[in-house]
Amino acid sequence: MILLSLLLTLVVKGDMFVVRYPVSDSLRGMVYAPLDTIYIEDSTTLFSVSLGCIHGKISRVEDVERMIHNMYSKILPDATINVQRYIKVSIIGEVKSPQAIYINEREPLSTLIALAGGPTEFANLKKIKLYRHGTHIKINYYRATETGTTLKDLDISSGDVIEVPRRFRINFSNISAAISAIILLWSFYQTNFQNN
Repeated sequence: MILLSLLLTLVVKGDMFVVRYPVSDSLRGMVYAPLDTIYIEDSTTLFSVSLGCIHGKISRVEDVERMIHNMYSKILPDATINVQRYIKVSIIGEVKSPQAIYINEREPLSTLIALAGGPTEFANLKKIKLYRHGTHIKINYYRATETGTTLKDLDISSGDVIEVPRRFRINFSNISAAISAIILLWSFYQTNFQNN
């Protein structure tokens, strides 16, 4: 019997599935050890790290479930297998390590930002932008964190880009330089043009 912990949603190119099976660990009891990693190449091809390219209908998670069930029931007929879906999201902007990250869609936005090294000191976490197909949606990090909103709740999927923008900062050295320039111009004007 195979237990699959997947949601009934569509798969997208770039999705990754991690296949694990139970093993006995003397310290922790039964744990799930990695067995395989499977990537969605396109609508008809999976790439399994262990088994290579696999062709078939794979538009929905149920399709991937069925294919994985068929593959591993032949290899491990009595094993209980756990499969988790990960999405590939690029995170850019004011994070310490901008990169493309595979992450479980049930994780919160805070985990995605943490995996990118966390926000920089200049990050504007109230106006995070989700880019998809030329459009963008604003996300308030603090509101999402308070409500426990997951990446799935935010409708984030593979191929999306998250930008953490720079917050507007008043630079006091620039302001003082501008004030000094205005004072200098004003005194130049008074000295040269007021006395005539």
